[in-house]
Amino acid sequence: MGARVIAAVSSQAKAEFCRSIGVEETIKKPWGLDKALQKVFSREIKVLEGPSGALMLL
Repeated sequence: MGARVIAAVSSQAKAEFCRSIGVEETIKKPWGLDKALQKVFSREIKVLEGPSGALMLL
């Protein structure tokens, strides 16, 4: 389908696992996202996906 998979992970071990099964990029996601952290997380996705952002988040 041509999808690009980006995983939000909470640890380096999970990032390594995700990459081992084919995930292209990982973003370290802090727990308890407040408004400021949500904006940082959003910016990280936009950096990876461009100005249009992601088509789907699961």
